[in-house]
Amino acid sequence: AFSSHKERAIVGLVGTGGVGKTTLARAYARAHPASIVWELNAERAETLLSTFNDLACHLAQSSEQKTALSEINALQDAPKHRKCLIQFVQDLLQKQSSWLFIFDNVDDLSLCRPFLPNRSWGEGKVILTTRNQNMKQSPLISSVLDVGELSEEEAFILFVTLFMGKDSSQLSIEKRQSIQAFLAQIPRYPLDISLAANYIRDANLSFDHY
Repeated sequence: AFSSHKERAIVGLVGTGGVGKTTLARAYARAHPASIVWELNAERAETLLSTFNDLACHLAQSSEQKTALSEINALQDAPKHRKCLIQFVQDLLQKQSSWLFIFDNVDDLSLCRPFLPNRSWGEGKVILTTRNQNMKQSPLISSVLDVGELSEEEAFILFVTLFMGKDSSQLSIEKRQSIQAFLAQIPRYPLDISLAANYIRDANLSFDHY
């Protein structure tokens, strides 16, 4: 999705809770390193501003920058504070070779709009995760990827990897069939599969007991 856009792009990952949107975004960040990678909690206005301020603190390296940030955070006028904070981050990001932002758990895109980078912020990418299907219609988002449930084989491989720590090809036919029968009874989402595998392993439970 990013490679199809020459200019700055926002890629949206859309799907229900527990389907693995955040995990996928973080995996992309690990595979495509940038000089700055930052995850912003966009669930509420308060958490978005707080994590954006954390980014500003991370970027402020010199004593002059730290002093300037302290003066910005001392502002009592909320709109002015937000505007100055965004400008502060923008100015520092321009000095970075690349950056990647993950806006996680976005419900209301209007909350993120002031914080979404534009061309003047330099070279970077934005991944936005959301359960809101209406985000697909937003002109702000360059590409949307639907993140659905796992296939039967994907769910099986994930479960075996977490539960047994081995390649699924090493399992006997009987063991494979028992695991497949168990997985047929739970949702094929990464969160559900991971919770089941870890809990059964750590508590030493049988599939029937779980």
